[in-house]
This record gives sequence, C-alpha cells and structure tokens, in this order.
Amino acid sequence: MTHSKNILEFEFSKKFDDFSLNCKGKFDTGITAIFGPSGSGKSTLLNCIMGFTNPDAGYLSLNGIELYNSETKLNQKLENRNMGYVFQDLMLFPNMNVEKNINYGQKFSNNPSRIPTENIIQTLKISPLMKRDIRNLSGGEMQRVALARALKTSPRILLLDEPLSALDANLRTTLITYLKSVNKYLSIPIVCISHSLSDVISFSDSIYVLREGQNIGHINTIQTQTYPQLFSSNDFEGFENILTGNIISQNSDSSVIIESNNKQFVAVGSEFKEDQKVTLVINASDILIATENQINISARNSIESKIVKIQETHSNVLVYCQLDKNNSENYLAVQITFDALKKLNLLEGQKIYLIIKASSILVNK
Repeated sequence: MTHSKNILEFEFSKKFDDFSLNCKGKFDTGITAIFGPSGSGKSTLLNCIMGFTNPDAGYLSLNGIELYNSETKLNQKLENRNMGYVFQDLMLFPNMNVEKNINYGQKFSNNPSRIPTENIIQTLKISPLMKRDIRNLSGGEMQRVALARALKTSPRILLLDEPLSALDANLRTTLITYLKSVNKYLSIPIVCISHSLSDVISFSDSIYVLREGQNIGHINTIQTQTYPQLFSSNDFEGFENILTGNIISQNSDSSVIIESNNKQFVAVGSEFKEDQKVTLVINASDILIATENQINISARNSIESKIVKIQETHSNVLVYCQLDKNNSENYLAVQITFDALKKLNLLEGQKIYLIIKASSILVNK
C-alpha cells in the first residue's frame, strides 16, 4: 500500500458494546477539525490515531510511515508515533513551573528535538511566563504552555482535544491566532476536536464531520454553507461570526472603528491603536435584517449587504450575507425566525441592511 508524504492517512474500525467507529480519511498539513455532537466518536478517533486505543482492523500512516496495520500486525507504541497531544484538561503538573512543564514533554519522546525551545517560546509568546507557577496562570496561558510542551517533543502531527471549550470568546480568538502561527511555522498537520461550529469555522482549513461513528463528509471550511446537509440545527445554536480587521480610529467616546471585508464597523472598545489588527466576534442572533437603510436608529451599524444563501433548520433560519462584493466567501450568518423570513419576504440575491449594536461586537486584540 502506498502512502503520501506530509499526510496522516487512515482507515480503521473500532467496536464497543454500544458503539462502533468506522472511519477513513486523509489529513494534510493544514488545520483539520473533527466535528460532531457528543457521542459521535471524535475522542475515539483521536485516541486511535494517537495510540491510546487500538483499532480492531485497518491501517494508519503518517508521512508515508505505517504506524498501524492489522493485516501485518504492526502497531507502533505511543512513544514511537512522533505525535503531540494536548488533552482537554491539559494535564499540566502543578508542582512544576512553566519551564519545567515544557521540558518534561521531551521525556515522553524517543525523537530528538528538532524545534528549538526558543522558537516555541517566541511563537507562543510565553517568555514572560517561564518561571511562573502553573497555578497562577490564566486559562489561555495554560493552553499555550500545554501546546509548548507538546511541541517540545518535535511532533510530526499535533492533536488537540477541545482546545477552545474552556475559554471565553477573547481567549478563544487569542489561542486561534497561536494555533495558526504554529501551523504556519511547523507545516505539520494539526487536528482539533470541537463541537462548536463557529469555533471550527474560525480556526480550521477543513472539517471532518462525524455522526454516530461514521464520517459523513470532509469539506473545506469555506464550503460550510454549501453543504448544509452535513450539519444539524443544533450545530448552529449560539453561532458566532468571527472576522478579522484593522483599527481605523479610536474615538473619545470609548468606541472604535474597524475595517473588515471592505466594510466599516463601530464597536465598543478602548486602548486600540490605528492600523492594529483585531478580531471581531458577532453572535448570529445579535444581528437584525432590514430591507431598507435605517437612519434614525440607536444601533451604530447599518451595513449594506446581499443575501447569498438562506438555510432553514429545524428551529430557525440562517441567512448568509455577503460583505465584500468581490469575495463571496466572506459573509455574516444571521439567525432569524421562520416568521421573520416570511414577513420580510427575503430572497437569495436580495440587497439588505445588517443592523448591529456597537455593544454586540466583541473586539479582540
């Protein structure tokens, strides 16, 4: 069997008393999100890849090297798989400081370190933390330390179990920035488990969707709205839009003007600098749709847009609205009711206005 370089390739099955996993896939050097509801098999798949759980049958290879093959009875030990793993509960040692936690990771690897520790520290911006006690770190700081410890083993792939689940919106966007920096610097596959579709869209290059132990689709992240059948209505509950932009100006009234996708947004914020890069987080349920431009309203944002897709779920409607007329891949998802869809008589291709309060836009540095 021929396997590809710089790719994690697998096809295996694992049966339990009340659950069966049957998966096949290829993960390249980008960031892949394993997405699905609780009980869909996300953790089991990750554990089989890492070697914590042995499949019943199939194969697994990384960078063209077989790690598991049921036919030849090959099953590489965990420490020989050259994989980095960040647990959901991080598993940091409270009796060690940050520096000792990071260096301890090398003890679990039989591979010489090919990534200078200084580069890891610089990429994750943890130099000021090195002598700090683990118990005195914030959630976001501990996530970065756990990442650094995994990278210290010089892995050929990085696996993360729900890396964003315990973080607030501000820390989530910060960690997403670090994940992308790590991926760009190392050019290795990064695989993350997540049950949050908005998180998945914000950090991943592709989405591997699981339902009841079966892979029902593996798509580029930008194709999410093209394949609504892969997602349930529950996946869109609490959906957050995440945009990147630049600060245009900081106003004296503690508001800030940001440009994103050739549109200007007014948000609440202070201590920003002109041209500073930021991330905007807007909940889909905090956006209103108007069919005509609204002038005398208290909301600070009335943004002209065009409907590119209307997706009906079991409980509500998602309206995808194009921001930049020259780029159909950048959009805001707006959550409305079936009654609103009918009363406004909304149609794909229609020009509309998005009404957003300044206080509804979270701006992260």
